[in-house]
Amino acid sequence: MKRTYDKIISKLRQDNFALLLCFGLSLTLWLVIQFSKTYEQPRTVKLEFKVPAGMALTQSPPNELEAVVKGTGWKLMRYLFKTGQYKLDIDLQAYGSRIIEREELFQLLSSEIGLPVVSANRNYLLFSLDSTATRVVPVVFDNQINLARDFFVAGDISLSPDSIILTGPEEQLARVEAVHTVPFITSGVNRSLRTEVELLQPEPEQVQLHRKKVFVSIPVEQFTELEFNLSVSVPEELGDYELLPKTVTLKCITKLSAARDISESDFTVAVIESEIGKDPNSAFVPLQLVQKPGFVKGTRLSQNAVELFLIR
Repeated sequence: MKRTYDKIISKLRQDNFALLLCFGLSLTLWLVIQFSKTYEQPRTVKLEFKVPAGMALTQSPPNELEAVVKGTGWKLMRYLFKTGQYKLDIDLQAYGSRIIEREELFQLLSSEIGLPVVSANRNYLLFSLDSTATRVVPVVFDNQINLARDFFVAGDISLSPDSIILTGPEEQLARVEAVHTVPFITSGVNRSLRTEVELLQPEPEQVQLHRKKVFVSIPVEQFTELEFNLSVSVPEELGDYELLPKTVTLKCITKLSAARDISESDFTVAVIESEIGKDPNSAFVPLQLVQKPGFVKGTRLSQNAVELFLIR
């Protein structure tokens, strides 16, 4: 009984081995047949253009192409695990006609990829060159600065440099009036700032910036409110007069660091001479603040007019 059982097991093992061997041979033969067939596959190729010295592109050509290559499964397998991207460098100095026709384009692509190209999403490349020119334009600081309470910008915001050199086709340079910074947004500012901000690329892509960033300086100081009683100034040539009131109160906001050095003598409030006697039915003459330190902000008079009576 045991001998019969062993014969059956041995027979099954022999049959399984033969079955696996046949399956392996069949699979190998099938793979050989399949990989011997011809297939088409897409490939992405990056394009880089070398522009002749003293020239510039007036329109941006595509920066990549989708090419369809043709080859046997064996050849395609060789490129399946290729690392990196395909990159085709095109020297535009060699093309006086400003066009790369289909046949030559496919040859260039085939040379880069290493397989025949049968089609692409573009059948030709057009490009236009123009002599380069330069232009200097101002830099515009695009900002949204929210200061902390009682803090103000204490002077002019400065850019370094405040203008930028542009290079590109003359026709496109003429359309660029200024270069803007990337929006600078900050809040709760309680100290002076000096930082770099990036410049935005002008709308025509062929226009090149000579630098990508500029420095911006923003003077920030804490301010305080001061109050002064000022005498109203009247032109001497008016002769004798009576003024009601003779003094007014001025409230202003100034830098905290300069508050101790400011006095009434730094301000002058005067009647507007051209308004004297303009209205025969009224003795009121409007006032104006004709002198103040440049860093003083938010001035406010206790009244905007006084009564002026001439004594005859």
